[in-house]
Amino acid sequence: MLGRLIKHEYKATWKIMCAVYAAVAAVTIIGGLFYKFRLGVFEKLQESGVLSEAGFSEGLMNSLMAMITSAYVLILIAAAVGTVWFLAYRFFKSCYGDEGYLTQMLPAQKHDIILSKTITAWTWIFGETLLTVVSILNFVFVAVGENADILDVAEVVEEMNDIFDIGVLPIILTILVWLVDSVAEILKVYAAISLGQTSGKHKVLMSILWYVAFYIMIQIAGSMIFAAGSMFSLMRADTMPSEAVFRSVYNGILFGTLIINLVICALGYLVTRYGMERNLNLE
Repeated sequence: MLGRLIKHEYKATWKIMCAVYAAVAAVTIIGGLFYKFRLGVFEKLQESGVLSEAGFSEGLMNSLMAMITSAYVLILIAAAVGTVWFLAYRFFKSCYGDEGYLTQMLPAQKHDIILSKTITAWTWIFGETLLTVVSILNFVFVAVGENADILDVAEVVEEMNDIFDIGVLPIILTILVWLVDSVAEILKVYAAISLGQTSGKHKVLMSILWYVAFYIMIQIAGSMIFAAGSMFSLMRADTMPSEAVFRSVYNGILFGTLIINLVICALGYLVTRYGMERNLNLE
């Protein structure tokens, strides 16, 4: 049943998400082509005097570059925010909105429903994030790479590792924290929506307020862990080399963040399941 639910979720969301992916790809290609023109063709035309004769100044080109860069950033932000908003709306509509009754009546366990929606949302968000990272890297290499020979990512990473002696464990922990954090964010949204349905009025507003409350509490907990880990490591700084202190602080923060995210996942799942099992305020 879980496989069927996941398949259904993909069918219900693929059109919108493919449109988001296409928008990110399109703005990446257009922005890259424009910057290549600006860094290559424009200089050659300027040297030949053709642009000056046509009244096309460098200042106009720079203004156009600024506009395109701003539009590029705004589209990437809109794609990221729009993805989260759409998937949150999809969850609300299919569980507590127009399709809520049908979803609740399916011959499936609530666990499978939550898991199918979480898996689908996570894969779409992961894809959008990956596209955004590739887009930004492409944009940076096109806009800066041709003028900066020192832009060598491998060399920079190697130098950072030599300075701080990062090691393999922090890299693995960083990846693990990101994976768990992305799931925690999804379940946090689901939990906020589910708690918002317990209100007799203003369900959407209450869902937003619950999400804000979760965000504030998590930030406070994260700050406390950061402070505690930093203080503990600094107390041992006299007997440890500087790179070991950095690694100790960083690993402590990662472990603390991982624990917080695992707790968020568990609580988010339980709250969401409670809301579904109670069939709260279905419209």
